[in-house]
Formats: sequence, structure tokens, C-alpha cells
Amino acid sequence: MDQARRDRYLAALGIVRYRPRPARGASVPPVADVRVPVPEMSAAPEGPAALLGQLEPSNPPHLAQPPAVPAPSAADVPAGGDAEELLPPLRLACWRPAEDLLVLDALPPGGRPSREQLALLGNILAAIGRRPAVLPAAESIDWPLLPGGDRSLSGAREALQLFLAGRLAQSRFQWLLAMGAPAWRLLADDAEAGRVIAIAEGAVQAMLVPGLAEMLANPQCKAATWQAIRFLAPERQ
Repeated sequence: MDQARRDRYLAALGIVRYRPRPARGASVPPVADVRVPVPEMSAAPEGPAALLGQLEPSNPPHLAQPPAVPAPSAADVPAGGDAEELLPPLRLACWRPAEDLLVLDALPPGGRPSREQLALLGNILAAIGRRPAVLPAAESIDWPLLPGGDRSLSGAREALQLFLAGRLAQSRFQWLLAMGAPAWRLLADDAEAGRVIAIAEGAVQAMLVPGLAEMLANPQCKAATWQAIRFLAPERQ
């Protein structure tokens, strides 16, 4: 990536001064800490798996649908397959609920997590022992970053790599919970639900699971999510 393009991506992502991870003992500029309350759960279930099954969709499955991902049009995939593939607009919501964990969830363009989605996320985090007292407000990563800007798949991957590198430089984390196929696709070509893949030059392990909206629309997806993340759950005494 050329320096001018890189600088535009960093500015659009809010990473104004990207630097490598500071040396030990060096201070890191503070990051704005905007928080929202996590919707309260009822009495605690007996085990972590019950947390994922506790929240049922507020609408029937045929009404509560995951974010639609439009198929590439003919204009987006030029003949011959040599030109760059273009992506439809998308948004990723990002949370940092625990020191060692970053969370991404795919949303429709301009979308925001619903109360039901936040409650389900709270249950998921509780099941793996990483539910904070107050959930930080989600950051939004939009693609394209600027109106009329780059829509390429490779550009979106580069932008996400820069975003993750910036977060790692501020404070290192070990795990990335990537929810929803649009999020997976920006991490790897062969991404699929249930996989754990190494990213950021092996510094982070990404767990690929269905999106929050998909789990609300199809509760069976919660079981697949639990199977993918249960190794992070604290051992029960």
C-alpha cells in the first residue's frame, strides 16, 4: 500500500498517528472510553451453555433476519476475473470488552446493534468469563471509508489490518471474536464458521462464528457459536 493511501485509511479509521507498539515503559495516549450499560440478565443460568440459550428472538425467525449481503453485480466482477473485486457497502461494530479480547460483528450499512443483540453479546461474553460490568460502546468501521471511495476487497482487508494494528499498538490482545460472514471475509479467503485462524502475523487468534443477528434469527447458531468459543470459558469449580 502506498503511503498516501495508507495515511487516508488511518485518518478515516481515527488512527491519526499510528506508531509501532511502544517500547516497555513508554506511555500510550489515552483512548476515549465511552460506555453503555449491558441489558440486565435474569437469574444466572446453571452453566455457560445456558447463557447462549437464554435469550430467544423477540420476533419469529422469518422476521428477525441477519444483515443481507448483496451478491456482487456484473459491474463489480469484471469479465476475465483479473480486475479487483468490489464489495457492497458494509459496517463492522467493534467492542473491547476485556483486555485480551476484541469483538467484531457485521451490520448492515449505517446499522447499530439492537437491544436484543447487545443482550445476546452480553450472554456470550458472560459464558466465556469476559462480560464487563459496563459494555463499551461499539466503534463503527464503515466500508467504503469515505463516500465514493475505494470499494475493493483488498482495500477493505488492508483497512481492517490497519485498524487491528492500531488497536494492538495501543494495548495488545490475544483473541478476536469475528461474528458474521462479512467480517470473516475480510480476514481470510477460506474463512468459515467454527474456524480459529491466526491473523496479525500470528499475534492474534480469530474465532469465526455467526453474527448476532443470525443467532437471533436462527437460535441453532448459538450452539455452533458455543462449540467454537467454549475453550475460552473459565473452568467451573
